[in-house]
Amino acid sequence: MEIKQITYKTTGKGIGKYALMKQLTDAKKEIDWLNTHSQVLQNVLDRLDRSYENFFKKRARYPKFAKKHKYNSFTFKQGVKIHPNTFSVALPKIGRVRFFKDRINDIIITTTTIKKEIDGWYMMVSGTIKEQTKKMPITNKTIGIDLGISNFVTTSDGDFFDSPKVLRLAEKNIKSLQKDVSRKKKGSENRRKAVVVLSKAHKKVSETRKDFLHKLSNKLVRENQSISVENLQIKNMLKNHKLAKSISDCSWGMFLSMLKYKCEHNNKTYIEVSPRNTSKTCNVCGNVNDDLKLQDREWTCGLCNTKHNRDGNAAVNILKKGFGLNPSTCGENVNPVVINRSFSVNQEPHLF
Repeated sequence: MEIKQITYKTTGKGIGKYALMKQLTDAKKEIDWLNTHSQVLQNVLDRLDRSYENFFKKRARYPKFAKKHKYNSFTFKQGVKIHPNTFSVALPKIGRVRFFKDRINDIIITTTTIKKEIDGWYMMVSGTIKEQTKKMPITNKTIGIDLGISNFVTTSDGDFFDSPKVLRLAEKNIKSLQKDVSRKKKGSENRRKAVVVLSKAHKKVSETRKDFLHKLSNKLVRENQSISVENLQIKNMLKNHKLAKSISDCSWGMFLSMLKYKCEHNNKTYIEVSPRNTSKTCNVCGNVNDDLKLQDREWTCGLCNTKHNRDGNAAVNILKKGFGLNPSTCGENVNPVVINRSFSVNQEPHLF
């Protein structure tokens, strides 16, 4: 990064990553700690180049020097070999390392990233699956889902799944641990230990949330052939500071991403529709209630007198939009939704 800055100041032109890669050989002779696998160093330059690209495309701020403890991963572009049936992998310049999962034996590895987390080292691989894994069964069922804060998912079938509110439940403990860190002297061993405890608490929140999202997305994809969802502008929604923490705690973006790739993998249909007026439109007669406010969780249509649950009504309209139907003109084919079943993580722990 320093070379890029100096080159620009002296010549008025930038220097590309390939020109920097040519300088690695001489730099490794002068700096001992650079004596590692060449492609690991090249990957660092790839990251630097991506950071500048994001800056020039106005997707990120100007790159700055990263602190030593912030850089917690490195990538091998090739050269990683698996020892079959031994639960170990050969890493270039490092040697043979044991691991605890055996699904890696089913993958032809292209790139491998080694990352240090607070509770240990993790290996993330990308590549091609040798044999096609078993897909979920084909069904004739279609569903629309509405995402919310209190009810994480409400379906057009009338089911709703409670939000786990993982961060909210752990918030008191995390605040206490943050106070413990702030009381410790900077640079001390006790502060380092307190930071480790705090990081583990944050990781538990993250892993608990991912577990819930994986189980719920698996259940929905397994039981339905077509899933319609709203194309939410989550970044814009986070600008509402009263709801930002609750929206972040739900991780709607991660959940929708899981639904999408699981549908694609299992030959299911994933449809995104516009969220415009999905809650305000009566799914029976198509009347639009412009007076509906966010705090109104139930409302009665002034035209056909149908009583609606806000989220359930939205889920039905999302389903109809997924089929290309206009909720304002095609409501007679769908019965009013009735919220009849509730699920939570504790009530239904085995969704796989």
